Amino acid sequence: MDQYHQRFFSERKTIPYFGEDWHCHENYELLYPINVTCDRILGDSIEYFNQNELVFLGSKVPHLFKNELEDSSSKVDYIIIKFKPALINKFVENVPEFSNIKFLLENAHQGTIFEPMESYLILEDLFQICDSKGADRMIRLISTFNRLAIIKQKNLYLQQTSIPLD
Repeated sequence: MDQYHQRFFSERKTIPYFGEDWHCHENYELLYPINVTCDRILGDSIEYFNQNELVFLGSKVPHLFKNELEDSSSKVDYIIIKFKPALINKFVENVPEFSNIKFLLENAHQGTIFEPMESYLILEDLFQICDSKGADRMIRLISTFNRLAIIKQKNLYLQQTSIPLD
């Protein structure tokens, strides 16, 4: 089963190049570039994307991360985590202790960027999510979102936040 059809996908990946296609999907997505700088295109926002700068995208936010072919002398190393909204919404919907996570999820349709210094503090959490299995992986995801909800973040306030999926 590919990453677009799984309820929860997490992986540290190494690829030769970022930027194959402009796309969107129903999943939430966390992307952490470990060793690459590139252009980040989210909705109608185009900005430079630095290594160690975590981005969190809500469902159906069109996006593309692209580095220049000329700049790709080394491979792109990054962590990607994708999960269906229903997977985490069931945990946070009616539990007051998860209100900070619920707020973060509700604003993800605008695109959320975490500063590199703050993002770096949760890098080990992201590695552990990728290495975990079963319930432990879900527990680590919720714990990471709890940490993300309290660190410095910037919403992009995208004009066109999502597109319908056919």
